[in-house]
Amino acid sequence: MPSEEPTDQNEAKTPEQTPAPDEAAPHTPGRPEQLGLPPDNDEEQHVLTVRPAIFKAYPFRATGLVIFPLLVTIALLIFTELKITQQGFYLTMLAIAAVCWIVWFVWWVRFRWTCSLYITNKRTIERRGLLSRSSDEVLHDHVRNVNIEQKFLERVFNVGAVGISSAGQSGTEIQVEKIPDPDRVKEIIDAYRDDLGRFGRGSTLD
Repeated sequence: MPSEEPTDQNEAKTPEQTPAPDEAAPHTPGRPEQLGLPPDNDEEQHVLTVRPAIFKAYPFRATGLVIFPLLVTIALLIFTELKITQQGFYLTMLAIAAVCWIVWFVWWVRFRWTCSLYITNKRTIERRGLLSRSSDEVLHDHVRNVNIEQKFLERVFNVGAVGISSAGQSGTEIQVEKIPDPDRVKEIIDAYRDDLGRFGRGSTLD
């Protein structure tokens, strides 16, 4: 009888096929990404800086300071009996204009550059002061409420006050007046706040 060939017990076994790993779940963009903003789970990035808008907040006062020198000079010529020579007319207009422009410049610097709202994808910072600086900040996941206040003319010119209160404070922690497009500011902060709450993430600063 033909002998059976011995079976090699050490013969290599066919390796079992490893199951393919599960495909990565598709990325679902959060609200910030849907608005074209940096994601909240990335490193801290600047999103928006807003400062008070002097012409929108005080349109008549700001415009008046610009055209006031011309109006006063015309009034001097029409309603007074002063005999102003051509040279005196120009000197008078120049002097009045210089005073008005100095007042306007000082007002503009104090109004616009002494307060700002700096928003990143992690937090909102209120900065005050020109030479000496102070700041308050609220992390987006600590925001309890974002409040907007607008008077009638402020609604017409799209400016207003934005107040931010946090969970750790009883009152308003950040309050900035006369900033342009306050609804856009609220939309950005709410987008990060809702996204952090939806995914249960906390803000971490690198």
